Amino acid sequence: MINELVREVEYCLDHGCYMAALATALILPDICGKAKYPKMEKHTKQRYIKWFDEYIGEYEKDPEDTTGMPYLSGELVYSLRCSILHQGNPNIEGKKQDIEYFELLYRKEEGASVCVNCSEARIVEVNGKEIAVNKKYCVNVRMLCDKLCRVAMYFYKQHNELFNFFNYKIVDCDFQTRRAFGIKD
Repeated sequence: MINELVREVEYCLDHGCYMAALATALILPDICGKAKYPKMEKHTKQRYIKWFDEYIGEYEKDPEDTTGMPYLSGELVYSLRCSILHQGNPNIEGKKQDIEYFELLYRKEEGASVCVNCSEARIVEVNGKEIAVNKKYCVNVRMLCDKLCRVAMYFYKQHNELFNFFNYKIVDCDFQTRRAFGIKD
């Protein structure tokens, strides 16, 4: 299943279907989280966030930041996932990380390094401590999809035995019809 979804995300990105690619890529942590934490069945939000933070989010936060700048966390990505899949919009709900403005970025060219994830804020001093306010966070759709796909594929290859909960088959009706009538491709 992971292989098929990653192929579809890549196809969508190659053909300019950015929201379809993003919606599909955002379900990969759901699937990997189910494989990694099967006993958390009734806690899908926590499972999603835990898996994402363990495999991606941990590497996104600037370890030297003391002001509270936004970063790509499991909580933020889960909020984006819920908004896209349940409401059809790319909002982040509940002001995750106190972000006041959220933006999705995309470029049609692959390797859109000019258009990267970024966070902006005004830094103010409160009681002798610098904190970030008026936070803005921008996410490059292609980069997020690529990151989700690469990490999910790596996780799948490393832990293939955990994905035993799939009990389905995708059938190509045209192939089955040709086979039934003995027609060669």
